[in-house]
Amino acid sequence: MNHLTYRLRDFADLSQSDCDVLDRLSETNRTVFERGSSVVSEGEPVENWHVFYDGWAYHSKQLENGDRQIVGLVIPGDICGLNPAIVQRADHTVTALTRCEVSVIDRKTMKRTLETSSSIDRAMQVATFEIEAIQREWTTNVGHRNAVEGMAHLICEMHFRLRQAKVIDGDRFALPLTQQLIGDCLAISVVHANRTLSELRRLGLIAVSGGAIIILDLDGLYEAGHFDPSYLNIS
Repeated sequence: MNHLTYRLRDFADLSQSDCDVLDRLSETNRTVFERGSSVVSEGEPVENWHVFYDGWAYHSKQLENGDRQIVGLVIPGDICGLNPAIVQRADHTVTALTRCEVSVIDRKTMKRTLETSSSIDRAMQVATFEIEAIQREWTTNVGHRNAVEGMAHLICEMHFRLRQAKVIDGDRFALPLTQQLIGDCLAISVVHANRTLSELRRLGLIAVSGGAIIILDLDGLYEAGHFDPSYLNIS
């Protein structure tokens, strides 16, 4: 079973037939995006759904002065949050953070799938609500959580989402973010990002090894980030 099916099963009661449909969708028009390439470019027409089978990506806005704000992370099982049935042109860019395998699904195929299965349609709607809930938490991270709280919350969220999608099983996961990219997620400098990670290590909440985050005290990390996972389990 692919990561998308695992995710959507949390959001609706899917039959075996529904799971088979989602499995086939995940194999549709599989495309590889190399690290650093644009999956979606700001200003371009939105014509397809993008379902991530493997790899990470990020949503970002680029300012005229060259600054960048990362506004979301994409992991296996995610559907790129641009609905071609509603959005005509992309208002931001989606960039491959690692090598990504993506199913590119045209709007007619997806429309037919949603019309055929009310359960898949409901699951997709709930997934959309989750994306909106995640965005509210990211806004709160930037606006009102301090750097330690925001960093702890980000790590908690990614750990929970990766487990939810059956990408990991345990408290260790690869986080393919440079400190510059972490800074762009939390609107802090590279130096501040480095100090914040060091503080979480000093508190005994995490360890960092070979690009992987190892959670040493999950309850303590939840507390530090004021993390309530209910917004990621809203079905």
